[in-house]
Amino acid sequence: MWANNLTGEIPEGICINGGKLETLILNNNLITGAIPQSIGRCTNMIWVSLSSNRLTGAIPSGIGNLLKLAILQLGNNSLSGQIPAELGKCQSLIWLDLNSNDLNGSIPSELANQANLVIPGTVSGKQFAFVRNEGGTACRGAGGLVEFEGVRPQRLESLPMVHSCPSSRIYTGMTVYTFTSNGSMIFLDISYNHLSGTIPANLGALSYLQVFNLAHNMLSGNIPESFRGLKAIGDLWGLSLS
Repeated sequence: MWANNLTGEIPEGICINGGKLETLILNNNLITGAIPQSIGRCTNMIWVSLSSNRLTGAIPSGIGNLLKLAILQLGNNSLSGQIPAELGKCQSLIWLDLNSNDLNGSIPSELANQANLVIPGTVSGKQFAFVRNEGGTACRGAGGLVEFEGVRPQRLESLPMVHSCPSSRIYTGMTVYTFTSNGSMIFLDISYNHLSGTIPANLGALSYLQVFNLAHNMLSGNIPESFRGLKAIGDLWGLSLS
């Protein structure tokens, strides 16, 4: 139900009894209010995309209960408060996008807690499109991931995220994940927030990162030596680093 001009709030009773809901894909709508605390009861959830709405309030710490969660996209909203350290409990999390919000505080070192295997089959075999921003500092965030089973490619071309950046490219394919060691996260974008403090050195253990964007925050200090082993250090623009 993405890109449908949906309004209103996400019901507080979502997954109140556990439920079998596996995907919640409502990005590019006009949804307001807070993310309900009851989302922490959606224990079968593997894909949550709420980017590009009008959400406010804090990110519920209960999301840490979603051990099958592989993709969490909350970018381009007005979410506030700190990044919950409990996200480090999401042992299957490979894609975390929190860009362009009002988040503050430090980057929790727990985000590097990716020592467990990706649960087999959680996101494998899903048809996806990655709209990547390739316009440098002219664009906010690194881009967005959308599932488009049965959606015509022409509709992808009309998405607002495609036209919000002067240089966007659409990559399509099937999700296949076979990570077998520490560092299963491949996408981490927390740019355009109000995060402060230093960059946790243990993020350098996320050796499979392909997109890593910390730009336009208030981070300070040194770039950790542990980052030497990363395949993609990514965008550190707009930081007071040395």
